[in-house]
Amino acid sequence: MTASMLNREHAVLAREAQDIADAAARLANDIPAGLTAGEEKQLARAVQQFLVRATRASAMREVATLYEAEIAPTEER
Repeated sequence: MTASMLNREHAVLAREAQDIADAAARLANDIPAGLTAGEEKQLARAVQQFLVRATRASAMREVATLYEAEIAPTEER
């Protein structure tokens, strides 16, 4: 994964995190209405999807770091 792809992924994650924070704030402002509308379930799904994407991005970053540190130097030989 290239640096630009990682930067795009981080930008997407940042937007998703902000959306989650906004949704949590809306739910906190009117809990009964939010529960009636099922917002807590939508929020839980959004958080779960965010965590999956964040974990994937972290793993991809780790792979890129390992590649740069270990594999790329041996290919140059």
